[in-house]
Amino acid sequence: SVVQGIQVFVRDAKSLESIAKRLQPGGRAPVRLTLLMDNGREVEFGLGSKFAITPQIRGAIKAIAGVVDVQDL
Repeated sequence: SVVQGIQVFVRDAKSLESIAKRLQPGGRAPVRLTLLMDNGREVEFGLGSKFAITPQIRGAIKAIAGVVDVQDL
């Protein structure tokens, strides 16, 4: 089954490259990224909605160091 879309919460901008490597283009799933800042602020980015998100990809992203949570949209 294909996940509709995901929101990825990250504490460390260093994890963004690892996330980008795991995102597969070619689908219709939107991906949103929320960066949790040290001062308690959140910065949200929309990465577009052209990704193929499978449960395996979702799990791989959740396992990246610096990723706090992955939620379905």
